[in-house]
Amino acid sequence: MTPALLCERCGYDLGGLAQDAVCPECGTPIDRSLPRSRPGSPWQQGPSPGSWVRTLYRSLRHPTALFDSLRFDRSRRDAALLLSGLACTVILALVPLLSWALGATRGTMIRTGPTTFLFLQDEAPVVGAALSGLALIVAVLWLRPPAWYRRRGWRLTPAIVRAILAHASPSMSLLALGVVALWVTGRAFARYAVSSGNAGALEMASLGAPWTFPVMLVFVVLWSLLLEVGIRRCRFANVPPGPGRGAGSAVSAREQQPRAGAYD
Repeated sequence: MTPALLCERCGYDLGGLAQDAVCPECGTPIDRSLPRSRPGSPWQQGPSPGSWVRTLYRSLRHPTALFDSLRFDRSRRDAALLLSGLACTVILALVPLLSWALGATRGTMIRTGPTTFLFLQDEAPVVGAALSGLALIVAVLWLRPPAWYRRRGWRLTPAIVRAILAHASPSMSLLALGVVALWVTGRAFARYAVSSGNAGALEMASLGAPWTFPVMLVFVVLWSLLLEVGIRRCRFANVPPGPGRGAGSAVSAREQQPRAGAYD
């Protein structure tokens, strides 16, 4: 069965209306809700390092415009985009993990006069494990997309969920880069403080180390908000009813069908 054509702004069923009309509920031109009105992201139009960077830029600078442009019949290209983001995130996660495994980072306690400075005991494995866990969660969601917001009557088919995850993955790798850069900078400053023996530097390093985790949490929350933007912009998206044309793999018939309860 072919899913009903919905207004992508309010979710009104547009079946039986002329394409040059407007939505009776919100006044949005029906033509804007047709699948052909979605040109595709830069990556979907042509995978390349340049389009990867442009997709990342648009996800940060114009996320609503990016998600409004997504096509949902480019599953192979979406999978390649997701894999690239996951690969970058995992590689970056290995930096603190390998540093810890090779013994390059260890907790340090320094006594300077009457003051004792206790540095955070090896945050490296936690940073690496947290980033690896985030990549794993995204991979699981890709393999088994959940029926998000089913009770609201939103239409989020597996093809739509996967496209959203794929186009949020480049920013996930940027998030990982920021966390690892923060960790490397903190460790470098801590080593300087220890080697110099400067009491002020030691105190700043000991106070700054615990901020690694709150900052990392803030980054994760911001990335989650990007996913939320994608979900809301695509909650009534219309998937092409037939096999896709042109480069890229078309979504399967099973993926085109909404999950049970999605048309409440």
